Amino acid sequence: WKHQFEHCMRLIKTHGERLIAANVTAKRALDLIASVIKPKITYCFPIAPFTALEISQLDARLAQVVRQCLRLPVTFPTMGILAPRTSGGVGVGSFMIDYIQMNVQHLTRALNSNADLGDLMRAALTRQRAACAASPMTTSARGRDTHCSHKMVFRQLNLAHAVGITLRDNTMLSAGPGSV
Repeated sequence: WKHQFEHCMRLIKTHGERLIAANVTAKRALDLIASVIKPKITYCFPIAPFTALEISQLDARLAQVVRQCLRLPVTFPTMGILAPRTSGGVGVGSFMIDYIQMNVQHLTRALNSNADLGDLMRAALTRQRAACAASPMTTSARGRDTHCSHKMVFRQLNLAHAVGITLRDNTMLSAGPGSV
């Protein structure tokens, strides 16, 4: 998925350069960022398994564009750009919020589906829970369980949804954890 991340970074850069060159008002620049640039980036979120570091890099790249469009100093904090207007920020919003919301939305739809995709995802979740219960726990520096994350379920959901898979026999799950 590295190519998708690099493509998103290029999109922000090229569209940002065009926006800066257009010399539009601050309000219009923020509207264009919200209605053109951000949707182009978030479109791939339900499929691409970005890490938190990659999403923060997307946020930083977009913050650079916002700084230039609004003629803010380079020292203006990224969090000030991403923070909501009600909290004193510019109100651009972090890609992390979009990433989490979109993935939870797709997972919920899949799990609640009465079609084959729902059966597939419920089986994947059951299999993941069993694998987590049977495996030794691996913890990160923050004390979180890293071995039993929901990443496997998200990947299976995203891939199944992206290609329109409708499997009755759960063959997608037969390869084991981490194979997708």
